[in-house]
Amino acid sequence: MKGFNKQRKRFSFRFSRLIVRIIVKKPKYIFLGSEFPKDKPYFFITNHCGKKSPLKMDCYNKSDIRIWGTYEMTMGFKMARKYLIKTYYHEKKHLPYFLAWIVGTIVSPFVNNYYKGMRIIPTYPDVRFVTTLNETKHAVDNNMGVVIFPEDSAKGYKNEIPYFYGGFIIPLERLLKKGKDLDLYVGYLIKKKNTFVIMNPHKFSELKDKYETNEEMAEALRLEMNNLANFNIKKYKKNLKKKEE
Repeated sequence: MKGFNKQRKRFSFRFSRLIVRIIVKKPKYIFLGSEFPKDKPYFFITNHCGKKSPLKMDCYNKSDIRIWGTYEMTMGFKMARKYLIKTYYHEKKHLPYFLAWIVGTIVSPFVNNYYKGMRIIPTYPDVRFVTTLNETKHAVDNNMGVVIFPEDSAKGYKNEIPYFYGGFIIPLERLLKKGKDLDLYVGYLIKKKNTFVIMNPHKFSELKDKYETNEEMAEALRLEMNNLANFNIKKYKKNLKKKEE
């Protein structure tokens, strides 16, 4: 972990993070059960909400974490710039290509530098996924939380998530076989309220017993996450206040 910590201590990253903290507002958290542990590993799946969820989690989460992210953003400036222009701004954010080129070109030096310090765990669509699994295990072995955005965002970021990629279940299975039964938190960033609403964690072993296939498990978790999108924060706070009186 020394290499990762050294990267985060560099002036360029600390300066970039200061800028991000000015731009990205600190979120509120509503835990409907236990909070994230600070001294043991856990998994947290949530919606991507564009760039908001990753940046908010990296800047403001109290426990030490590593975040899954597409490998293109970890392979150097040229590939990161290409990904930002074509995939992120044009295909996902639906900007006209010329405008996506301008924006992507302007922000890519800053974003590339910031991502180096975020300690992203790169995800791959092929056999290189073994690297993702190894780095995830390394994070868990160092008592870090692992944050994953499993939604299919190929056509943009939706309030209601249409499909989950089930790859996040694989490292949990491998860890369980080695005797590590981790907590899996499901959350949702409600953009208008700048609030993460987070369910009481599941024990992964209990999920494995409940669902016959990984596809069934991923679908159940997708529905659980989508239900949080309609969470009534005002009503929740009102009921909480009544209980305290």
